[in-house]
Amino acid sequence: MDTSVAITYESNFKLDFSTVNIAKSNTKTKHQEINDIVHSAVHDIRSPLLIFKSFSQILNRHTDENKKQEAIKRMGFAVDQMEKSLSALVQLIDLNTTSYKEQKALIFQDVFREVKLSLLDKIALVEPKFLIDFSKAEKIKLDKEQLYLLLFHLVGNALRFRKLDEELTINIETVSTHKEIIFTIQDNGKGVALEQYAEDIFTPFYRLEGDGLGVGLSIVKGIVEQYKGSILLESTPSIGTKVTIYLPNTV
Repeated sequence: MDTSVAITYESNFKLDFSTVNIAKSNTKTKHQEINDIVHSAVHDIRSPLLIFKSFSQILNRHTDENKKQEAIKRMGFAVDQMEKSLSALVQLIDLNTTSYKEQKALIFQDVFREVKLSLLDKIALVEPKFLIDFSKAEKIKLDKEQLYLLLFHLVGNALRFRKLDEELTINIETVSTHKEIIFTIQDNGKGVALEQYAEDIFTPFYRLEGDGLGVGLSIVKGIVEQYKGSILLESTPSIGTKVTIYLPNTV
């Protein structure tokens, strides 16, 4: 992909632009990071909670059946949003507090199949074209839940930030070297101006746009950090995005 800007995220929290080098030292303690995550999550949950409260009052005040049904529908949306936010909060806190994860030899194709089942509704709606090549690295030694989350959030982002007037193509490839397993996912979606959002793109609950939770890349970052890997994020607006993850090869 032809990209104008590239960000390299490494486990020491360094952001390395292709045109300007910016070093950010990680001065926050784990306690401070968790406080920030919880604060952001509380803010994220408060809005649907207020919606739920408002429409529950409508149910108590009105006898009109249509208004009641609409209120019930809106309350359902609010509960779903709160559930997603709480799930994301658990994932983020788990990454910051759990040091040991059982690592097993996993087959990429098997875990990817589970991810597709979890995203079945969105995949059916978008109907993307998947180009998959796990032949150069069929296995990786990792915690299964963490590999699932890596694939889930990266594929989910590709589905979310697609262009509405063009068929979405998602290329996924794995490569094995003596030292590393290299995992790449590339799409032809909206892309993002990395030079504008570089300071915030890995921040939990930071949204670029849309109705997503804004946790995908922060969870991906946290997992990669645990394994002392690195991320190369490349993106060009209106062209697409490519994420390359480098993890130690311990298979």
